[in-house]
Amino acid sequence: MPSRITLDYTVKTSKVRFIFFDISLKGELFFIAKFTFGVIVVLSNKIKRFVRMKLQNVTPKTKIRHRNEINSTFSMLPLSARRILFMAIAQLDSKRMLEQGQTFRITAKEYSVIADVDISVAYKQLKEGASELQTSIISIPKSQLLEPFARAGEPLLPKKGKKSPADTIRSLNLTEYCDYAESESSIELSFTRFIEPYICRLKDNYTTQVLLSTVRLSETNASSLYQLIRKNISIGKRSYFDIEVDDLKDELNLFKIEDNEKNYFYPDFKIFNRAFLKKNISLINDVTEIKDLDFSIIEKVARKASKLRFTYSVSKESEAEDDFVDEVLELNQKGEVKASSNNSRRDINAISEPDTEIPEGFRG
Repeated sequence: MPSRITLDYTVKTSKVRFIFFDISLKGELFFIAKFTFGVIVVLSNKIKRFVRMKLQNVTPKTKIRHRNEINSTFSMLPLSARRILFMAIAQLDSKRMLEQGQTFRITAKEYSVIADVDISVAYKQLKEGASELQTSIISIPKSQLLEPFARAGEPLLPKKGKKSPADTIRSLNLTEYCDYAESESSIELSFTRFIEPYICRLKDNYTTQVLLSTVRLSETNASSLYQLIRKNISIGKRSYFDIEVDDLKDELNLFKIEDNEKNYFYPDFKIFNRAFLKKNISLINDVTEIKDLDFSIIEKVARKASKLRFTYSVSKESEAEDDFVDEVLELNQKGEVKASSNNSRRDINAISEPDTEIPEGFRG
């Protein structure tokens, strides 16, 4: 536990409490100072190298984020590859650029606990998943491609050639490499430079998923439906969303292209409901933070269901995510101090923490 020192002090006419925590990380000592009327953090820049989600610290609040353009690719990945990918993404900070050469490590023990599978299954899936992930690609219309981030010291990107046809699809590898160590039952992977814009420095148009929920859904179709629900929650639709049946099947990859024509699976809605919707809705309700998930038909065309409304609630426990670390780094990076003017003049004794005794000499 970090040691704690509490001091009350008067700044101009306002009484302020400083709470200092010292934290030792890999031999480096850092100090965090907290104002009771707000939060200010003083950190060495070196701490950025060490602030990373550790898989042994995963909780029901742990999230992963990725841009919507690659949702379809993620939902089609084999189960083991998808689990490994999401466990790696959980370790990065989606608001910031990856460090050059940054790698992500996952052990069989971590895989077993997070995916809630037997350790023998974890050994097998970790090895299989490493191979599957390395050969997995994302396919994105070239017109929608995001430019890779430029870094000092890295080779310049090739110059753009002549304009491509409008229907050009670019295929990209997800990982630079995936190393599997049999002796340690672990893998280490590195993301490609071209995939980085889809998983980090995210500002908009992204999906947020709960890590434990998405990796514990073993059915691909349930995982795809869960991802769609979280996509809608990410844009503010916290209790319901409406969607055309054909658009729903597009999102869930329930179609095939034959002779340049798209043919949807489950053309009979009754079969679609029985074989797909009911089954996967039940799984999501049982396994994830999404509760009371259900749907209703809100529009019909020629007596056939054409538009659905999905309704649900979200566990408050999973959504009460603590973003303190992100806020800490943002404040440190910008050099800004943000305080609530409404609380800045409150009596220090009135805002004392219940379990904290104020030294006699510092009382107001």
